Amino acid sequence: MSAASRLLGIAQSTMSEGIIALERALGTTIVVRKRGGRGIALTVAGETLLPYARKVIESLEDAHAAVAAVDRDVRARLEVIANESISTYLLPKALAEIRRKWPRLRFAVTVGMCPSITEGLASARYDLGLMLQTGPRSHADGSAPSAALRSDVVSLAEVPLALFSRADHPLAARAATQVISHEQLASHTIFISDARGYFFDLVRHSLGANGLPGPRLEATGSVEGVKRGVLADDLGLGVLPLYAIADEIRAAQLSRLRVRPELPHMRLDAMSYRTRPPVHPAVATLLDTVRRNVGA
Repeated sequence: MSAASRLLGIAQSTMSEGIIALERALGTTIVVRKRGGRGIALTVAGETLLPYARKVIESLEDAHAAVAAVDRDVRARLEVIANESISTYLLPKALAEIRRKWPRLRFAVTVGMCPSITEGLASARYDLGLMLQTGPRSHADGSAPSAALRSDVVSLAEVPLALFSRADHPLAARAATQVISHEQLASHTIFISDARGYFFDLVRHSLGANGLPGPRLEATGSVEGVKRGVLADDLGLGVLPLYAIADEIRAAQLSRLRVRPELPHMRLDAMSYRTRPPVHPAVATLLDTVRRNVGA
């Protein structure tokens, strides 16, 4: 009851009164306290009611979506959680486009690592999660998605990773005429954003393939830290999603280095753990705009 009231933003007493009123209307008990006082469970009547309750919620969501599709002044709020690079470099342009179409729609964006994204969605704290993934779809802990969570995952785009340097780096001049091998990177320091996780493992395995000594990886703690580290270090290199350095490349502040074997791609996924995906029409517009911005 406490957890449910927190998710709904109401007092626990209000939640309890609502359950009592529902039981009075149905003429039977739908929840009982577990033995030992640890939580509650559904009765047989409650289990029977559950699929109908879900249909009612879906019907309400459909009604909200239908109204929002024809009335741009509808008030709504969507909670989004995303990886740092997505929230910084992809979401601002997408949200600006949506605000022009639905000026009274409000987005709350939280930055999170993949485990906190999946946990937040599973507990219904967020409506939508956006994350960079590698390999087959799975939870951040490596387990397969549970049918009980009713996860919905949409792969929006393949995201290339880019090795880059300052424009005046010795390797930048060499990369203009030849492809750089991984062996040539062994003596360099490469800045990355995270000290562990999907991204770190992907870069480490890619640059240390074939049993060859790889470059030293140094985590800066943020995407901006990677870029500033490269700009401050005469010989420093960095690895980030290509969209995160697109502006600096166009401004000739950073240079993308051609390397072989090429760095792998990551996958940009949109995820929700609900009975169905978020149904406000702005969500589809958001995902389409993010998809376009990946290659911009």
